[in-house]
Amino acid sequence: MNDAERVENLLTNVFSWLRIVSCSERLSSLWLWLLGLLTYPLLLNLPQNVHHAGQPMPGEEQEDIIMTSTESSIKNLKCPLTGKHITELTEPVRSMDCKHIYEKNAILIYIKSHHNNAKCPESACPKMVHAKRVICDPLLLVEIEEQCTLSRQTARTDVVEDFTEMEPHDEDST
Repeated sequence: MNDAERVENLLTNVFSWLRIVSCSERLSSLWLWLLGLLTYPLLLNLPQNVHHAGQPMPGEEQEDIIMTSTESSIKNLKCPLTGKHITELTEPVRSMDCKHIYEKNAILIYIKSHHNNAKCPESACPKMVHAKRVICDPLLLVEIEEQCTLSRQTARTDVVEDFTEMEPHDEDST
């Protein structure tokens, strides 16, 4: 049974029931008001349901949108301790608290040297770093690889042109 048939069936049943129950005009109007509340969504969609059965209402389409982002959750491109670019780190790890990325050995030595009470070595970061909260999370390697790919795409040397050998164009000499 489609929506149009359900609405028609519902209206027929309700109006039959109203004829039996209607003791006063006030009671009838109350039931009609309740009927309106119950059937309004179905009545609103009735033209769509009759002519375009099975299709979503305009504005309710389920679109497959692929979201791409130019922003990354990578907060630093270089390890603040080793100075290496994150794509060059042998064992990259990320702080679960401040999300900065470090070389694993370097950050563990740094934390130990501060007696397990170390502030993040990234400048202006107020967070503390703890050995148990510095991990190689599942997305870190994927994000670093994406950063590496992005760097290769944006740093193409064949796009740069050399204008140093150009001579000025003199329009007066013909």
